[in-house]
Amino acid sequence: MPRRHSPPESAHAHRWMVSYADFMTLMFAFFVVLYSASSLNDEKFNQMSQVFVGVFDQPVALNLSPDVQSIITQLTAPSDQKNESLSESDSLIEDMALLQVDLNRLIEQSLDKPRVSLQKVPHYLQLEVPADYLFKGNSATVSVEGAFILAQLADAFEGISNFISIEVFTDNQVPEVNPWQLAANQGMAILQLLTLDDVSPMRLAVINYGPFQPIATNDDDEGQSINRRVLFLIHDNKDSINRVKTVTDAHLSANP
Repeated sequence: MPRRHSPPESAHAHRWMVSYADFMTLMFAFFVVLYSASSLNDEKFNQMSQVFVGVFDQPVALNLSPDVQSIITQLTAPSDQKNESLSESDSLIEDMALLQVDLNRLIEQSLDKPRVSLQKVPHYLQLEVPADYLFKGNSATVSVEGAFILAQLADAFEGISNFISIEVFTDNQVPEVNPWQLAANQGMAILQLLTLDDVSPMRLAVINYGPFQPIATNDDDEGQSINRRVLFLIHDNKDSINRVKTVTDAHLSANP
């Protein structure tokens, strides 16, 4: 009888042993880790904890704009600092309320003239004075009447800490000089007189609109006179000052 031949063994017949060995190796490593963790004493565990705490307590360097940094600082400020900020705002609002009374009295006594107006709008008090009452003709030379008006305004402004912006407008019929230049010169003249009367220059700013914000026609003398005007805006908060200070500080830090 012929001899039967057994089928040849597959080359992968013992592959399961390799997988089993890998599994046992992983299990061994797992139990070693468990044993090591159970063998940690309190001192080593505390040392490890301090390491993680130290890592996560490190400040994160963020590239934030000055405006964002200012907002974050206000939101995270201690309660006493927030209360101080609130008291400053309350003080500015109170000062502006007292100033409104003084300016109303001033208008009744000395500035009872056409187109002189005082109104309270959100966040500031607005006093409008025609430029013809402050300057000689269509020029930047302060008249005697204008010097008297500005001196009285300076007395009222001196007792407050609010930020004051001065907006200057002209008509488009300016002789000899550019309307922008005229408005700039008029604004500078107002600033000089106010600061000479002890109004802090840190609380003053001039905005020059030239002839480009008319409220009447420039085709006749009456309309041109209406367009020549000065607005004094007394703000009820410190946002304007803080914004300028933020920009200034950022510029100084960028250019040591």
